[in-house]
Amino acid sequence: MASLLRQVWVRPVSLAQVPSFTAAYPQFDAVLEYLVTEEEFLTAAWCMQYYAPLALPQPHPFQLVTYERLVCDGIQELVRLFQNWGIELPESTSVWVEAPSMTTKRHSGLRRIADPLKGWRKALTDDQVRSILRVVEAFELDFYSEDLEPDYQRLHDLSSVGAG
Repeated sequence: MASLLRQVWVRPVSLAQVPSFTAAYPQFDAVLEYLVTEEEFLTAAWCMQYYAPLALPQPHPFQLVTYERLVCDGIQELVRLFQNWGIELPESTSVWVEAPSMTTKRHSGLRRIADPLKGWRKALTDDQVRSILRVVEAFELDFYSEDLEPDYQRLHDLSSVGAG
C-alpha cells in the first residue's frame, strides 16, 4: 500500500465507479460508505480487485502468486508456476528475475539493496497500518497483517472468503 500511496496516477476520486462490484457483493456497501482516508480508499480498491477472483470456487482457475514470494524466492516461485503449467523454465530466468524492472522507482528497496518487504514499515504510520488492516479485514482478506508476509495457509485456504 505504501507504494500505491506514492503513485500520483492511482489516486482514487471516489468509489462510485464500482457498481458492478457492489451489485455482486452488496455486503460491502457499508464498508465502502465509511471510507475516509486515502489509504482506506486505496485499500478498498485493492480488496475489490482481489476479492472477486479469490472468492471463486476452488480449485481456482488461476495460479496464485504473491509479491512477497517473488521477492523472497522468485526463482523457486517461478519453478513452481512453470511446473504447474507443464512448461520448462527458461535458463535466462535468474538474470531477469534479479534485475529491477524499468518501472521500479529509485527509492525502492529493490534499487537500494534494502529489504523490499520492510519498506512499508518506514513509509506508513501506525495509524495508517491499522486503518489499512481494518479495511482488509472488512473485506474478509485478512491473510495480511503487520507481518512482512501474508499468512500463506489462510491465503491458500480461501473457503471462508465470501462465506461471511
